[in-house]
Amino acid sequence: MKTRILFLFLISLFVLSSCTKETVSCQITSPREGSYFTQNAFIDVIVEASTTKGSIIQVQLMIDNESFKSVIDTPYTFVIPEYTFEPGLHYITAIAYNTNRVQETSSVLINITE
Repeated sequence: MKTRILFLFLISLFVLSSCTKETVSCQITSPREGSYFTQNAFIDVIVEASTTKGSIIQVQLMIDNESFKSVIDTPYTFVIPEYTFEPGLHYITAIAYNTNRVQETSSVLINITE
């Protein structure tokens, strides 16, 4: 009887753990939303990413919806070279992918001055 109860408990535990929703978290921690930069500035971008199942296999950086660069290892950091941007408002977007290709995005709007 005890063996059967233990077996049912282990099966229940396995079923509940496998039903956990798979999520990916992605957050641009630098630069901050609304940051100002001059055209001749290098811009460091730092992304924090994690997943509830598997592992993060890639973080891709987009600039104004155009692919810029991808990294596969932590830390998820990028350097945007000087004179990449024209003056004005620009979006930086990070997309994190896990081993099952579940993804999450994070975007910030920055302002470039001359």
